[in-house]
Amino acid sequence: MPFVGKFIVPKPTKMKKITILLFFLHFFSSKAQIVEGDIMFVGYNSDGNDGFAIVALVDIPINSTFYFSDNKWNGSPIGSGGKFVNTSEGEITWLTGGAVIKAGTVVVFNDIIDNSLLEYGVTVGTISGEMDLGNSNEVLYMYEGADDVTPTRFISAISNATFNNGNGTLSGTQLVNLETGIAISGNHDVMVYNGLNLCNTTVADCAEQIATPSDWLTDDGSGDQSNDATPPNFPADVPPSFTGSALPIELLSFELKETVEKKVLIQWVTLSEINNDYFSIEKSANLIDWDIIKKVEGGGNSLSKVSYSFIDESPFEGINYYRLKQTDFDGKFSYSTIEAIEIAASHSIKLYPNPSKGIFYFPSTIVDHNEIRVFSIIGEDITGQINIQNLSNETKIDLSFQSNGIYLLRLKDQFHRIVKY
Repeated sequence: MPFVGKFIVPKPTKMKKITILLFFLHFFSSKAQIVEGDIMFVGYNSDGNDGFAIVALVDIPINSTFYFSDNKWNGSPIGSGGKFVNTSEGEITWLTGGAVIKAGTVVVFNDIIDNSLLEYGVTVGTISGEMDLGNSNEVLYMYEGADDVTPTRFISAISNATFNNGNGTLSGTQLVNLETGIAISGNHDVMVYNGLNLCNTTVADCAEQIATPSDWLTDDGSGDQSNDATPPNFPADVPPSFTGSALPIELLSFELKETVEKKVLIQWVTLSEINNDYFSIEKSANLIDWDIIKKVEGGGNSLSKVSYSFIDESPFEGINYYRLKQTDFDGKFSYSTIEAIEIAASHSIKLYPNPSKGIFYFPSTIVDHNEIRVFSIIGEDITGQINIQNLSNETKIDLSFQSNGIYLLRLKDQFHRIVKY
C-alpha cells in the first residue's frame, strides 16, 4: 500500500504542524523508478489534430521527463546498437511538473500536430514538440531517455497495425506485445480503451488487461472520426481514471500536535489499506539521521477510513521532524510526507533577529564555540563557511555570504530554524 502524495520538508512554526519547502520533495520522489508497463496507452487519435492518452498505474515522481516518438526502432537493444531508424517523424517531450501524478490518473495529450493550436497541450504538466500520427502502420513509443532520440528505457508502445520492422518493432525495447505493448490491427484512426478500469490484482495484470485488443473501441473511415456520431471519439471517450487495490492508496492526513505536557501527539488517517503490514514512526532532529520510535500494526486490507495515533513522550527541545514508513506484507515500503513541530525549551536560547539579512545574535555566555553548528537545508554542515564572532556579551553569527534561504542552527542540544532573506 504505497503512500500517494508529496514529500516535503517542513518550514517550522512554533507549536504548529509545518508547511512546505520543495527541495526534499524532489529528493525523495526521484528515488522511484518507472519500468515497462507502469504507464500504458489508453487512447490513440490520428484524425483531426491528433492526440493520445496514457494512464499511470504507479505514482509518477515529480519533475519526471518522458518522451514519445513515432519514429521506427531498429530492433537492437538499448546500449548495443539500438536506435531509431530515423528522426524525421515526430517527438513529444513531456515534463510532468512539480506534483506526484497519482496512480490511476489518466493524462490526455491533445492537438499535438501543431504547437500553435489553441488546444495544444496536456492535462497534467507541459509538453513541447509536434507529432503527426499516421492513420495506418503506425507505432507510437513512450520512453525515458538522455534526450528525445536516445532512449534509456521504453515504457510502453501502441500500434494501429502490428509491431514489425516496417512499422516499428518491439525487438530490443524489452516491451512485449499484449503485455506492455498494444497492437490493434486494422489501421484504425481512433482507438480508445473500453475495458475495465478496475485493477485489483497487480500492476502487471492491469497492464495486460489494457493491452488486450478486444477491450478497445476503434473507428476508421474518411473524414474526422475523432468527433462524430460514432464512438469512440477522442478525447471524449477516453476513460477518466483507473482505480483498484493494485494501485497505491492515499494517506488522507498526517498531523502533529503539542500536548500541554510538551509531548507530541502524532495522528494519521488512511482512506483504505491494501496489504498493509505496519507503520514505523521515524523521528529526526536534522533531517539526516532518523530513528524509529514506534512500530504500529497496519490494518491489512480495509476499504474504510482507519485512524491511528501515538504520543512521543520524549521530543527534542526545538524542531522535531517526523515521517511514516509504511511496509507491506511482502516487504515493500514507502514514506509519507515529512512533518515537523517545534517544542520550546524550558530555558530556550534566544536568537535574534530571525529572520534577518544574514546577521544573527545570541547571548555569548550560554554556548561554547565548539557547540555551534550551522547546516544547510539539505543537511550539509557549513559551519566552516560561517563567520562566528564573540562580542562583549553576545555571539554574532554571520551568514551574509550565504544564499538566501532556510538554515538549521544547533546551539548545544537545541536546534533553531533561521531564515536569511
